[in-house]
Amino acid sequence: MRGNQKSLFQDKTLRRIVVVSTGLAFVSGFGALAALDADGQNGMRFTWHWKVIPWMLAGAIGNWRVWATVLDSADGGSPADKTKFQVCCGLLIAAGLGAFLYPIRFADQSRWNDIAQGLIIAVVVLGAVGFMIYRLARFFDDADSMQLEREANPTGDRPCE
Repeated sequence: MRGNQKSLFQDKTLRRIVVVSTGLAFVSGFGALAALDADGQNGMRFTWHWKVIPWMLAGAIGNWRVWATVLDSADGGSPADKTKFQVCCGLLIAAGLGAFLYPIRFADQSRWNDIAQGLIIAVVVLGAVGFMIYRLARFFDDADSMQLEREANPTGDRPCE
């Protein structure tokens, strides 16, 4: 942090917006997956039944735990908090993959080859985009570090190493 700037996690309005919006995403995503049903003639459809409610509650509780973990590990948390954060990220990735792959069980087996090809293409494209985002983030982080170094040492003299 430079000077007296607050972390984004300390801005209560932003925190509320982020927590509520991701909470809505978790609740609606878990509820939609619970309501998904196979229809022999039409493929997939959403059907209301009471098992949707516990899954929506699980989404709300999961959202609450995720943000509690993120906020605990933000701005220099303890090593235990960082480990919890890594475990939480792994669980989020697993849940996302599960939510993405779950509807495939309703697909006709004759279409699985096409689905596999589409999944492979999606993994390659998303992996390439993720790699580009990672490289850009590192580039901008390095540029920020260089700028901060120049601001800290405006005369251009390099400190002795």
